[in-house]
Amino acid sequence: MGADLFGSCAESTCAAMVISAVVFAADPNALLYPILISAVGIPISLVTKLLLV
Repeated sequence: MGADLFGSCAESTCAAMVISAVVFAADPNALLYPILISAVGIPISLVTKLLLV
């Protein structure tokens, strides 16, 4: 089950990067935005898991 969740997360991040590459072709920093959202979401989810237990 964990591999399926990782696959879904990786596929959605890659899809967001492809869309941002097509829409914002002039700005290469737009590719970092989907990765930034995932990178910030992981520690926040861990903190909320520790606080709600």
